[in-house]
Amino acid sequence: MRNAWFALLFIACTATPPAPTPPAAENAESGMTITGTVTGEGVECPAVRTEDGKLYTIATADREKLRPGTRVRITGEVAQMSICQQGTTISAGTIEVLP
Repeated sequence: MRNAWFALLFIACTATPPAPTPPAAENAESGMTITGTVTGEGVECPAVRTEDGKLYTIATADREKLRPGTRVRITGEVAQMSICQQGTTISAGTIEVLP
């Protein structure tokens, strides 16, 4: 029994930990720009549907620009955590209203 404990201790002490995930700022895939139309589909956050049918929810304090029917271009990063409950959530850096 004592040998089993030593074997487990040896394995635990020599195991290599997994490589850390790079922060979002260093992850090239996290930054993005979308263009679409604001919809009424958002439960907790405003929602934008792109021309290809994808749904994005927008985490932002600047909600005045995000009224249903408005076409927008939004640049930001994919949110790692949010209270939005649908689609892919983008933490908006800029919101541009389009004609």
